Amino acid sequence: MRVETPPKIDGHLDDAAWSEAPASSGFWVTTQERWPTEPTDVMVVVDDERLYVAIRAWDSVPEQILALETVRDRKLGNDDQVKVEIDAFGDHEGASRFAVNVLGTQEGAIAGGRASNSNWKGLWYAAASRTDHGWVAELAIPFEILNYRPGTEEIAINFSRYQNRSREWSQWADVTPQDKKEEMGKLVGLKLPTREGVETWTVMPYGLAGSNIPDRNGEVQDSLVTGGVDVRYTPTSNLTGVLSMNPDFSQLEKQFSDANFAYNEKKLKDPRVFFVEGADYLGSDERVFYSPRVPDFDAGAKAFGQSGTIRYSGFVSAAPDSRTDSLARMALAPDATHNGSVSYVGTNRADGHGSTMALAYQGREDFGGMFEGHYIETDNNFLDAGPQRGSMFDVSAAWRGDYLRAGTDYDEYDKTFDPANGLIKNDRLGTSGRSVFADYFRDFGSETISQVSMAFNRSQRKTDDGRSQNDNWYVGGDVELRQFVRASVEYSDGYYRPALKNTPGYFGDIVHHDRFWSAGADLNTRSSRIGGGASVSSGKLGGGDYDYVTGYLWTRPTATTIVNVVAERLESFGTYRQYVVEGGWDINQSNSLIFRHVLYEGEDYWRLGYGRRLVSRGLDVFALYDRSPETGEQVSVKVLWALSPTRSGGWWR
Repeated sequence: MRVETPPKIDGHLDDAAWSEAPASSGFWVTTQERWPTEPTDVMVVVDDERLYVAIRAWDSVPEQILALETVRDRKLGNDDQVKVEIDAFGDHEGASRFAVNVLGTQEGAIAGGRASNSNWKGLWYAAASRTDHGWVAELAIPFEILNYRPGTEEIAINFSRYQNRSREWSQWADVTPQDKKEEMGKLVGLKLPTREGVETWTVMPYGLAGSNIPDRNGEVQDSLVTGGVDVRYTPTSNLTGVLSMNPDFSQLEKQFSDANFAYNEKKLKDPRVFFVEGADYLGSDERVFYSPRVPDFDAGAKAFGQSGTIRYSGFVSAAPDSRTDSLARMALAPDATHNGSVSYVGTNRADGHGSTMALAYQGREDFGGMFEGHYIETDNNFLDAGPQRGSMFDVSAAWRGDYLRAGTDYDEYDKTFDPANGLIKNDRLGTSGRSVFADYFRDFGSETISQVSMAFNRSQRKTDDGRSQNDNWYVGGDVELRQFVRASVEYSDGYYRPALKNTPGYFGDIVHHDRFWSAGADLNTRSSRIGGGASVSSGKLGGGDYDYVTGYLWTRPTATTIVNVVAERLESFGTYRQYVVEGGWDINQSNSLIFRHVLYEGEDYWRLGYGRRLVSRGLDVFALYDRSPETGEQVSVKVLWALSPTRSGGWWR
């Protein structure tokens, strides 16, 4: 229903718009295929600028409604909450998410990928209040923060609710346990605005100052002051451009790797705004493109959008020493269950150049059949290896029901396959492999057993000269009881031939008999106040004994404080111990403090941090103090300020 006077977003449904709007109910617990314990009603109205949603969450025991999170865009966890999902293109390639808890705390994400600063991501509004019958929530979502086709009159939508007391996720549109996005509901008869004039630019400058911190080249400076800017331009509702000048290269959000054992490089998340914005359009296959491979650059330009059933994206960046990197990708989704793509990735460096071409296809049929295939080819000419071409391909076929999935896959990798800006497992080069797999998941929600999951995998891999490189089988599963206890167990056994050091694709005569078992237990799994657990693994890995023990305990003493303690011990060609204590205090919705202390092999690592977020002004401030044996004391301060034009022609202040 279209309204001339929009409702006031205050958490109370006493506006004329809501008294006239029709309500829809019939929420369904999809994973358990039953009606929820309590009903939920939803109403929707629109005007020329926004979509307005009202949700009435009925609860016969309102005093047990739980909400603790007070900081915007933090995960709402086990709080009572409601969520709106919007697939504005209706192609089921991704949906924007808008959630709110009983305190009115908002958490959301925009389809396609968007950086975390609220003004950059796009401001939307919500409020909630408790009532005698449960609680209600109101949301106002501006159309301008969504991407959609010009002239769209219909968008896909769904509404969800989590009730802490019953531990139920219920949904308005039943997308089945297989999460079939094409089963989302629809908003019809819309007249979405055409973007023109102002409100198409967002600018986010940043400043960084610090002492004893590395610069963009990784060289530690006694003092450092730098800055840059990211700019987003959206000329139409289905096209976005991004320009970055001296983008933020700091690692204030460092990632701590655990002490566990792995044969291959660990995948990391790239926090740079340039790569976060529109990340889904660039593709998700790290073998083709893995953004951490692109070094901190001087400038970059990027564009992505959608026309009909075609998605397109591309970027180019220029770094010191005349290095350039680029990507172009086009994806076609003719219907909700089939899509294909073609990608090109290039790099030019002082020591040579390389390119990667990739084709991909995946589909799902009505009977449950799922098919996927990739072909990737690389063409490089670097000084250390000379001209070199290589390729790989893989195919997989599976069947998926509501609770069970089973299938098989096959792949082949050339020795000379080398995507210069990709992430690959080095022990795949010069091999071919096949596997069969099956997994099962069921959410019973019964009085005794809450959830059960099981998985089985049998894999074999051979080298180019016919030797066995990997022959392994794995089985594992876990059971969660209604009494908030989860127990898990797994076992893996097989033979593994590692690649020669510094010579990927070539294998020696050494073969390891890798076998290990793991068991674990988690307590208070659905609590929002306190929880803990432990796990133990033991066996043989890499030709030696392997034992790994870890335990954790977390508690939320108050609604605004949290403490987490983790202890780890690894025995694998030596003994390594690590203890981590970390926590935080949300002083209010704008100010937070965090700390972390790591004791690793008798060495202390400290981190103290302060964050200030002024959402209405788009201002984020981070201050960090770090101390470690390797780097000594480090101090850094970063300021981000996202500015967007208003309808009056001014800027956010």
